Amino acid sequence: MDDVSDLLRRLGPAQAPVAPVDEDGIVATIVGLGIFTVGGILLALRYDWLVGRHLEWWLWVAATGVAIGLASLVFLRWRKGRRTTKADTDPAADNPVPVEVATEEPARQREQA
Repeated sequence: MDDVSDLLRRLGPAQAPVAPVDEDGIVATIVGLGIFTVGGILLALRYDWLVGRHLEWWLWVAATGVAIGLASLVFLRWRKGRRTTKADTDPAADNPVPVEVATEEPARQREQA
């Protein structure tokens, strides 16, 4: 049984050492905000067409997307500034202590003792 658990531990899933693409989410929020803004402008230009087909609610979808995007952008910039300030005052805040993977070794040693 020990051989199987050791084999699974070695061959199990491992986290690839890949850096995050966008750590704070600001770029993704700006892209989404831009898409909703352009969509809203295009829909506003075709408002008569929307009303004729009872689809004017799509303009509200675009307006809601822009509002949520602006609120998200304000929050994300506030959070980024807060993290930067915290990292300046506390060097350990940016480098958390890595969590060790729990093994069965201490339990086995207690059982044998």
